[in-house]
Amino acid sequence: MERGDIAALLILIFAIAAAPAQAAIFKCKQGTAIVYSDKPCPDAKVVDTTNGKRPQMGDYYAAQARALRDKIKLADAEQQEARERQEGRDCLKRVRDDNWTQDTAAKYSDDSWWRNRAADSSERLARDCSKYIIPHGAR
Repeated sequence: MERGDIAALLILIFAIAAAPAQAAIFKCKQGTAIVYSDKPCPDAKVVDTTNGKRPQMGDYYAAQARALRDKIKLADAEQQEARERQEGRDCLKRVRDDNWTQDTAAKYSDDSWWRNRAADSSERLARDCSKYIIPHGAR
């Protein structure tokens, strides 16, 4: 989320919060519990809120700030999941490359350059992709 998007979202949130909300509140009985909702349910009773106090503006702002923080946390979690999926795909490619390198090094077993390259490839794979690879022999 860009800073400009966040600023625009905050302005929109504050504009909406400043407008008075006059929605009906319904009191419903679900099993043994009493539930209050903004949507009617069967046998719902409308709760009279005309004598109730309006929430303070600070309460509106605090609720909107919490909602914005929750949205940002969710976006961050989605980005982290996307990065991990990409890391997993990259590690799969590295496994394929390492297998090819190991096979080629086995063909040229008397060549020290290929032996060193195979060892380096295995070390890099173990270091960079250890959380995506099941160790050999493990189940």
